[in-house]
Amino acid sequence: DMGMREQPELTCLLLMQCLEGVATDLSDGGAGGEAVLKANLQAEADVDAFCDVLRLLSRTPLLLDLNFTDKRMEVVKAQQARLVPHLSGHSVEGIPRFTHAVSLRNNVVSDALLQGLDCHAPLREFGFENIGAVLPSLFAAMCGREKPLPVERIRVEPKWMSSRFARKRFKKRQHSWLDGIQAALIRSDRFVELNSAGTAISRGEIEGMSPTEFADALTGIQLDDPFPVEAEKLFEPQMPYLCFPSRRSFKSWHKEQVTPSHHPRDPSQDLYVSLPLDDEGRDQQMRRVSLVMCGMRSRLQQEARPDEWPSSSRPLWLGRGSRLRFTRPGDEHNVASHEAADEEGDMEDETSQPAVRFHWRPDLRLGTNFACDLIADALHANEPSFADNLLHDSLKSLLSEDSPVQELDLRGNGLTREDANLLLDLVYHHKSLMRLNMIPVLEDEAANCQSLEIDGTGIKEPEKRQVEDDPYGDDDDEEDPTDEAYVKEAFQTEFVRMDDGDGYIFLQLVAPNSFPELRSVTLRKLDIPQDSTLAHITDALLNLRSVEQLHLSDLRLSSRGASLLLQAVAELSPRLASLNGLPLARLVQLKEQSEGNVHDLPSNVEWNDFTLGAMARLGLWSV
Repeated sequence: DMGMREQPELTCLLLMQCLEGVATDLSDGGAGGEAVLKANLQAEADVDAFCDVLRLLSRTPLLLDLNFTDKRMEVVKAQQARLVPHLSGHSVEGIPRFTHAVSLRNNVVSDALLQGLDCHAPLREFGFENIGAVLPSLFAAMCGREKPLPVERIRVEPKWMSSRFARKRFKKRQHSWLDGIQAALIRSDRFVELNSAGTAISRGEIEGMSPTEFADALTGIQLDDPFPVEAEKLFEPQMPYLCFPSRRSFKSWHKEQVTPSHHPRDPSQDLYVSLPLDDEGRDQQMRRVSLVMCGMRSRLQQEARPDEWPSSSRPLWLGRGSRLRFTRPGDEHNVASHEAADEEGDMEDETSQPAVRFHWRPDLRLGTNFACDLIADALHANEPSFADNLLHDSLKSLLSEDSPVQELDLRGNGLTREDANLLLDLVYHHKSLMRLNMIPVLEDEAANCQSLEIDGTGIKEPEKRQVEDDPYGDDDDEEDPTDEAYVKEAFQTEFVRMDDGDGYIFLQLVAPNSFPELRSVTLRKLDIPQDSTLAHITDALLNLRSVEQLHLSDLRLSSRGASLLLQAVAELSPRLASLNGLPLARLVQLKEQSEGNVHDLPSNVEWNDFTLGAMARLGLWSV
């Protein structure tokens, strides 16, 4: 009997063996460590008797790692509630106090336990599944006493889900409880960490959390974005252009459009170049791109709508309509504060925020002219329109530093002088571009160029193979180039229009210092409706002192434009050895010598309106 009294731990363990539904394991804490008693209590276990037995060890406090094994939540909570008088220090005369710290291993905690404990109860750790069910009692334990409950760790262990899209909703009163719990944990000198679904959050980290973040941590459920990462990618405005890698590919497509076959082609195989180029477009590695006569400016003005794209539709949902922006469920309590800040003018500039979730203005119908007019009215006086911005961005993407384009043709797209200046600046900084609008732009190539030919679209008709070259007729199986793209208009038109911007580009690029060796210039199958465009071309020709041969054929000009061109030819005549094969300089010289002899002209003279007009203007018929 004296030996048993000297070993209270052994006595305690023997007595617990007599308790029904109780299994224990006592482990020594080692040198200076705290002894731990792991106990599993079944539903039939007498919690009061269990705690009374532990009072025998009042002089050697230990950590009680307590787990109630019953699967019924009501039973577990009822057993936990039996701990209140023991943990609160209630004692009977002659019976030792309960001095042990308790760590509850269950993922539920009794409301009666939390509400009944005083601020000195040695409850070190507990856990719960649902903050909504335990929030009132947790607030009572942490904020309803003179001091917070001296808990060291709180575990949040959600049972049914680990993540969701919507944030848990809390009422206004519940938000005040959450704020009080956060403040109590921060000022507690015993609290160590909050374990939220396996993630340890220290007291210092809790102090740096916003109320919303702290509420999320107490739910233990990861908040997923309602939009997948792929869907959140904000596509910038683009305009797709149907292109073909060769004339044969275009003819195949055109034939099917006219006479549909029983086996239509797969639309996914069509080649589209979307401008401005994105990463996918640059991955196509297009070396030669022809966008002649596709009317980029007019098409953008007619078809591109700013209300189709997030970045350009902001005026339709910012401002007064910003209060109707999408609010993630659970964030409603922030709306009032945001509105108040908005009224005071302190709202953060929303243009810097991702435009993923927004709400349209209530008085708006998308796809109408009214929507586009609202966006246009929101622009500043000197700010370019949406179509102009999209056009300039398209040009910049084609000639960006990482663009692989080597040959680019942009004639017939309604480019202005402002567009031309932008293009010329891009050409100056581009490293790999070789030709723009059929004009060499590399310094070495231009310096050694002796013949410049601007002939329609510049796309040559493929030579027809002889039968003996292709006896089996399988030439159609030849693969199309993978690095060339031509819009369908390049194959549908014969004449290429040159707009004011195209003429200005010709004037700036075809300059004497760039083409010192240029001897021959050919202009063929061009439509030049604007006299200002023709003025740029004639000025360039007049400045080229080295040009000796000029070929003008199939040019569509206005009456004034034709007169302007003939006047330039007349000024060039003393040094033009050949105009469409006509020895113009020689004829002018003979006229000045007043020789009345008959002269034979070369047989290769192309007699067209310009040849005949030059003869008439210079009075050469009498030579």
